[in-house]
Amino acid sequence: MNSNLLRLQEIAGKEISDPEDEFDILGLTQRQVAFGYSSEELDLVLKPMVKDGQEAVGSMGDDTPLAVLSKQPRLLYTYFKQLFAQVTNPPIDPLREKLVMSLATIMGWRRNLLGETPEHAKLIHSDSPIIFEHELDALRSIPDADHTAETISVLWDVAAGESGLKQAVARISHEAEKAIDGSARLIILSDRGVDSEHIAIPMLLAVGAVHHHLTRAGKRMRCSLICDTGEARDVHQIACLIGYGASAVCPHLAYETVRELIERGALGEGVSYAKAIRIYKQAVEKGLLKIMSKMGISVVESYRGAQIFEAIGLHSDLIGKCFTGTPSKIEGITLRMWQLKPWHGIVWPLRRGYLK
Repeated sequence: MNSNLLRLQEIAGKEISDPEDEFDILGLTQRQVAFGYSSEELDLVLKPMVKDGQEAVGSMGDDTPLAVLSKQPRLLYTYFKQLFAQVTNPPIDPLREKLVMSLATIMGWRRNLLGETPEHAKLIHSDSPIIFEHELDALRSIPDADHTAETISVLWDVAAGESGLKQAVARISHEAEKAIDGSARLIILSDRGVDSEHIAIPMLLAVGAVHHHLTRAGKRMRCSLICDTGEARDVHQIACLIGYGASAVCPHLAYETVRELIERGALGEGVSYAKAIRIYKQAVEKGLLKIMSKMGISVVESYRGAQIFEAIGLHSDLIGKCFTGTPSKIEGITLRMWQLKPWHGIVWPLRRGYLK
């Protein structure tokens, strides 16, 4: 362990430097529109997370239409509902029993469980599945050949037409398998680079597709999936990514949005960028512990890939390919139908020319 286990926070360092580039509100707004952000979400979801270090308190119940029936563009995460142990008291109290809960994350090649060799400890330890951008950069630059990282873009070309999304999902799955055959142990799925000509595959769809493709190929334990995403920003969305196989998530656009809140003065005076994103990360971690506790799960390693969700309004063919094993009592949208219906936030601004 002492000779082989790497600790991410020690490699990357705990200091977070302030952004050096000039704040580009136009570029940020375009990316926010592309990934379905709204002003209401900034004020009612992200702002309380950064100010209070926890999710905002809301009323019980949800009177919005189901995502499959909504006339508004909805993110893929809204098609999934969290399952929970239906008992009168929570199986674990994430506040009073926090001592027995852990978000510690292990990344790398998980070798034969029945073997005991020094190579079994050639892994990367992170204190949390939520990582900062400088920690993601550190993962990419680890010199050890046993921790080679490969970045795969989840963008697809608008010009590809109706079959573009399906072809892109197949492409990233095969690229991930090829990278593993080439000794890559960290597969980074990234949706950076969105513009008027390139759309991002929903990160949840990409993670689920790669996770199950590698599982069917018998190669899933040879790598860890890391999401470099501008799409996921709230607790449910990040929980979905982890629940479908992601080892770590870097919500880069959420960090940029926190910077916007600072620039606008929405967080008060004297709040530094480093402090603000640490508070945001703390809020996400608290939310993850709460979600895990509802199923009596104490460590995030047991939640990862467990798929403790029910889908509503997704076609069985799509479930079978990308979310195998997820219960879905109501059929619904296929990959092709998603391209014809503006279900994802990016389709609207692309059609209206906002990103050109």
